[in-house]
Amino acid sequence: MISVILNNLADALTFEEIVQDSPQPTLKDVKAAITYAEKLTREEEVLALR
Repeated sequence: MISVILNNLADALTFEEIVQDSPQPTLKDVKAAITYAEKLTREEEVLALR
């Protein structure tokens, strides 16, 4: 579900369009997906390539 929401956002759909186009995700779900993705990327360690 998270990947579907993030793909829809990447395709420039608004929160409202995502909620309208699918019966499952709510606005709260969309916000939770963004928060989850943000936490995953924040925890990621970046290593320099040599």
